[in-house]
Order: sequence, then C-alpha cells, then structure tokens
Amino acid sequence: MGLNEMSFDNEIFPFKTNTLYCGDNLKILRDFNKTHKESIDLIYIDPPFSSNDIYTAGKKEKEIFNDIWKGKYKHYIEWMKERIYELYDILDNTGSFYLHCDYHVNAHLRILCDELFRPNNFRNEIIWHYKNKVGRPTRKFLSDYDTILFYSKSDDYTFNPQFVEIDNPLTLKRYDKVDKNGKRYKIYHTGGVDRRTYLKPKSMGCIWEINILSANSRERLGYPAQKPESLLELIIKASSNEGNTILDAFGGSGTTLKVAKDLNRNWIGIEYDPENCETIANRMDYPYKNIIGYDYQKTRKDIIGHEYEEYVANVLGGRLNPKRFRGDNGIDLCVYHHEKYGKNIPTQVKSTRINKNHIILLADAIEKDEKKVGFIVGIGGIIKSAIDEIVITKTDKNITIIHFDKKNLDIMSPKGVIEDKKIWDYYKK
Repeated sequence: MGLNEMSFDNEIFPFKTNTLYCGDNLKILRDFNKTHKESIDLIYIDPPFSSNDIYTAGKKEKEIFNDIWKGKYKHYIEWMKERIYELYDILDNTGSFYLHCDYHVNAHLRILCDELFRPNNFRNEIIWHYKNKVGRPTRKFLSDYDTILFYSKSDDYTFNPQFVEIDNPLTLKRYDKVDKNGKRYKIYHTGGVDRRTYLKPKSMGCIWEINILSANSRERLGYPAQKPESLLELIIKASSNEGNTILDAFGGSGTTLKVAKDLNRNWIGIEYDPENCETIANRMDYPYKNIIGYDYQKTRKDIIGHEYEEYVANVLGGRLNPKRFRGDNGIDLCVYHHEKYGKNIPTQVKSTRINKNHIILLADAIEKDEKKVGFIVGIGGIIKSAIDEIVITKTDKNITIIHFDKKNLDIMSPKGVIEDKKIWDYYKK
C-alpha cells in the first residue's frame, strides 16, 4: 500500500504529548489543529523524497515504503503542501520547522515553504554532507549530501548556537597548553605579566559533516532511510529547550523521538505503517497498546520462520546469523548486549512451541561457542519437558538458557529481558 493510499478516516486522534500515533499524518494533524493550534515548539520531518524508488529491507527485500508518485512532482508537491500547511498551523508562533529533503525536490519544497513561512523567516539551508558515502558514478558526480531547510514562524524563535572544536593544525600549535579541564590556551606577555587566552570553539556553520550509518552501526535498525542520532541531536539542541515539545510527522524508525526523549523534551510521533510503529515502540521502550491508531489484533499478523527471526533481532537488539538459512548450528541470531547476561548472546528462534530437543541442541551450540548464556524464542510457548531440560542444562553444564514466547517478546524492552513477573505486571498496566 502506497503512502497516499492509507486511510484512517473513522479514527479520532486526540492530542497528547509523549505519544506515538499510527495513521495518515494529514488526518491526525487536522484532528490536532481542531483543538491544539500553535502547540508545538519544534517540527522536524523527513518525508519521502520523490525519488521514484521503492525502499526495501532484509534478505527478502520487504517493502518499507513506496516513493513512486503518479504525475511525478505535481502530485507529490500537492501531497506535501496539504501536510506542511497543517504543520504550519500547529507550530507555535515562536517555533521552528526543519524539512529534510534531497536534490530530487529541494527546489520545489523551498518555493512551497517560502510561500507559507515567507522568505524573511527562512533561516538556513543546511547541507548534511556524509563523507562515508561510497559509489562510482560514471556520468555525474557522486551525490553525497542531503538538504535540510530551516524556517521559523516569526522573528521571535528559540535558537541556541552550536559550536565545533577548531582542528586547524596551525591554530592548535599556537594554543599549545591544556588545562586540567582539557581546554586549550596560550600564554602571552603584556605589561610584564603572563596572561592566558583560551581557544574558543567555532560557531557551527551550514555544512554538517556527519557520516551516514554504516552497516555495522549499533544504531542501525534495518530501516533504509534511518538518520543518525547525532544529526537530530544538533537540530533539537539548537531549536528547543528542555520541556519543549517536538513533533515528527514522518516517524520512520523513530530517531527524532528517541533523541527528543533522551534530551528531556516532550515528543509526538506519527507513522503510517504499523510495523514501523512497532520498530519505534521497541526502540523507545513504548508499549504497543499505547500507540493510538494501532490495532494489535487487526494489523499484526503472526510472523513465522525467517521473517520472525528478523522481528526478534529487532526487538532484542541483535544481528542475524548470515548462515541461518543453512548450517547455522542452531544459532539464528546474536543479541548484542544485555545488562544482566553480557554481550553477544547466541539466540535460537522457533516458529513452534519450544520442546526438550530444542533446548538440548541449543545447549550444545552454546557450549561449542564457548558461551554460558543463550536465549530461545518460541512463537507457541514452551512445554514442561523443555523447562525441565533448562534446569538440567544449568545443573550439568552451568549454561543458562532464557526462554520467551511471542506475547512477552512483543512487550519486551529493547534493552533486554524483563523478568517474568515484571512482564505480566507491565502487560496488565
């Protein structure tokens, strides 16, 4: 289903901060504006770029979003115009608006935003340059940057200057002293007295050198258009203060919301795709049942086999075993880190109930991998003989095996396992 085909017309969306919404952002924003105009301090959006492409993820090339538009730019600009007008109305008079785009439509969107915000409220065209972009185009230069258009709604807006450390070798050579706090300074003599002058950082310019997420980045969730947290951190720190409210109407993988929460801002996220909402919820430690517009029973189908392995990896925070389609020795994925059980935890995923033989095979694989802890996930739960075998494995081999079923996995904190009692207390809230 394309972005412009989603419809939640029968749902009424109340305005609430620190809340994730699942649905058409145009409908949700219109509902917000009925009661809460000028309620948002900072808006950042990273909408489709009209790239004429379909974005996929995973080995099965699952479609994440369709960025192909009928009528090319005309249809796209009309679609964006409706949403930007609603965003303008909900933005506080002292608020700021950041629109992330690229070469496909940045000129069209600049004209659109100039008409709405007025040219005198245009503040910056930020160039996000990612030096680690790879490629060898033969008929044009490498496209290695995005554009972020920065507008305010008035002359009275929040802006906290950001600074970067000076790395010019000649300057550093002059400021050759370092105090106990790590700050550089130089000594100069005047009037027979030694005086100290500190090296001041340079004001942040409009060209931001921030790498795109690498394939092995701990932040990466498998979402094709995922932005690095450091990029959003700059924007949120510059154009908001603690306690302000940040809105992202194209939630994606939830980077804006995650950073806003980490920086003690209130946040509101809107995402049209239910599975993307799950990704955000897992990342934010946010209960699925609190996603407004999300119907768990209706929208979430049972995921089986290798697709379920991808889901488990996303929830627990791990990487899939590249050999899992054959010769995986019983290890489907590896969980990066758990506060209680350590790093690189071998994990097995079963599309059935966990039985005794599953535990025996997993224990052998854990032992072969010279580990002491393993996780096992079964969609259908676990039978008593398997639980008994877990106890035996702990006694005989000193190997700890932690098991999950589908229900407690779906409400799992992405930071690790919630003990059984806490799982059900959490679920009943």
